[in-house]
Amino acid sequence: MTKHILIISILLVGMSSCRQKDADVTPRRYAYPRIEAYDSIYRRLTVGPVSIEVNAAAATSSPKDGWLDIHYPRYGATVYLSATRTDDLSGALANRRQRISLNLGGAKAVTHNFVSGDFDCEVVESVDAGATPVQMLAVSPKGLIISGSANISGTTTPADSIRPIVTALTRDAIHLLMSVK
Repeated sequence: MTKHILIISILLVGMSSCRQKDADVTPRRYAYPRIEAYDSIYRRLTVGPVSIEVNAAAATSSPKDGWLDIHYPRYGATVYLSATRTDDLSGALANRRQRISLNLGGAKAVTHNFVSGDFDCEVVESVDAGATPVQMLAVSPKGLIISGSANISGTTTPADSIRPIVTALTRDAIHLLMSVK
């Protein structure tokens, strides 16, 4: 009998010492807002020596000839695009590839390679979160280079939270390069 009383008293002391009086057991809601992607409706624009299609919902501006800024207000993202003609194709291509590598900053990436008309194209999509999760490059043997990168402001959010934005930007980048004329 004393053995049972001893065990019960040890259990009661143990259970009462584990109880926190000011503990809030309500689950806290930490979530990032769900962002709806823009529709896949495009409009044609001329950038330098080429014609491309960009998302119709995006605002565009041209800071100078051969450059195009594509603003996605809902995403908090801007795609900076340039289309130029060069005589030193291999040097310009090496420069663009180095810039893509530096922009990734060691992050994991997936590269989508394809051919669109006369252009060899690639879209580099970062798997990790970063300031430039989508970058593109298209090269024509005639000396035309189209390069661009998407910049998402406020990239302190985890990679899985901005994944829908990166997917939508990748879709638009692939469409943009596929529509080059």
